[in-house]
Amino acid sequence: MNSIFLHQQPRNILFGSGARWRLADLLAGQRQVALVCGSRTLRDSGVIDEIVTALESPCDIIQLPSHEPTIDSVNRLTNQLKACPISSIVAVGGGSTIDSAKASAVLARQTQGANVLDFLEGLGDKTLSEKRGIPLYALPTTAGTGAEVTMNAVVASPEHHVKKSLRSPLLFPETVIVDPELQLSCPRQVTINSGMDAITQCFESYISCRATSFTRPLSREGFRLGMQNITRVVEVPNDLGARTAMSHCALNSGLALANGGLGVAHGIAAVLGDAAGLSHGAACAILLPFAAHLNLPHCKSDFETLATDIGLSSAEALVEHISTISSMLGVPTNFTELGVNRSSIADIVTRSYGNSMRGNPFCPEPEFLVEQIHEFYY
Repeated sequence: MNSIFLHQQPRNILFGSGARWRLADLLAGQRQVALVCGSRTLRDSGVIDEIVTALESPCDIIQLPSHEPTIDSVNRLTNQLKACPISSIVAVGGGSTIDSAKASAVLARQTQGANVLDFLEGLGDKTLSEKRGIPLYALPTTAGTGAEVTMNAVVASPEHHVKKSLRSPLLFPETVIVDPELQLSCPRQVTINSGMDAITQCFESYISCRATSFTRPLSREGFRLGMQNITRVVEVPNDLGARTAMSHCALNSGLALANGGLGVAHGIAAVLGDAAGLSHGAACAILLPFAAHLNLPHCKSDFETLATDIGLSSAEALVEHISTISSMLGVPTNFTELGVNRSSIADIVTRSYGNSMRGNPFCPEPEFLVEQIHEFYY
């Protein structure tokens, strides 16, 4: 654990039931607002119309496609924002929507071109200038990625079969508004995938070799809230208390991972997601039990702390409980049912050693990792 650290996060974070109604005050006097949303369910529920009605500023609604950000979709949004005299952006949606808006808000103001591919880690050769993007107000509608409080946006490149990050402190939203009421209409499977993603992020950022004395309490409390409320929020989706707890879990996970790192589950998730056509949350949900199993021998004391927080007696009981929760939620346990053959695991592992993997408590050798995945998932 690092006792000397730099902690970075958005300037303003507003959390609580009904917090979205403060948006009108924050945007008072804006000449033109773009509201970016990605959920047809949310729009059909009337929530988007309510927000637009409450705003006193002229507002254009931009509906994003219902998939994770790609180079094409981000470039399309960037061009839409550049074509209008937008003074502020409001992003209402899950991690994909917020990541798209974060990326495009900055790219729309770049003077050296706006193709996101040119700036993606490991793919492009350009660096974002220090020119601030269009001010962004982020309202998450899922309790999952914590994208609203991170300095990166994950973008898929189908051509390269990878997901890579656009990364800069410029990507932090101006203001984050976490209103658990926005998550009441979240579909069951999205609730499961996003919730398990948040729990995975708390778990991995707690045991990360990059964790700091500031991030670990955030991770620990987020993990407790997530593990104690994930089944409740799935069984009773209109339980605002459970939704609030999961929102807090996700917020903590974003703050912790952005400053304390992640681990093997997230290292593999991006590549597995591409190979199996899975969302980021679904991939992380599948990989959390494996990450717990793999890391147990290397951080038993940390596991015991997390176990005690949720009423368990040992590190081994924590690993078993994580698998039990996953099973109860119907998370797949076999890669064959995902359409991922044993023969492809070596390639998946080879492409998994990126920024996330470097946070794992130990760095597994590729051959060892392939062997462990074969044993666990086949």
